[in-house]
Amino acid sequence: MDVVEMEKATTTKEPLCRQKIHRKVLDKGLPEDVMPGIKNLKESLPPVPLSGMLNKHGGKVRLTFKLESDQLWLSTKERTEKLPMGSIKSEVIGARRD
Repeated sequence: MDVVEMEKATTTKEPLCRQKIHRKVLDKGLPEDVMPGIKNLKESLPPVPLSGMLNKHGGKVRLTFKLESDQLWLSTKERTEKLPMGSIKSEVIGARRD
């Protein structure tokens, strides 16, 4: 999912889990390596990559926080996109609903 699609999806009033772009991924089920989340728990950024996520095409995505270079790396099997931390304006958290 590119940044423009993500911004478009988050400006609607429909819950994240019901938006078409997210529903398509959720309907495939949880990835086998998904990491559990704990609601309202604040943790520091991990020193290891976060895995267990899928992009809109169903491909695996890994997030790596590179604090020494002030970047967030979004990696798939094909490529890695390096984003400056300053370009992240907000986060969207949505509970998974079946």
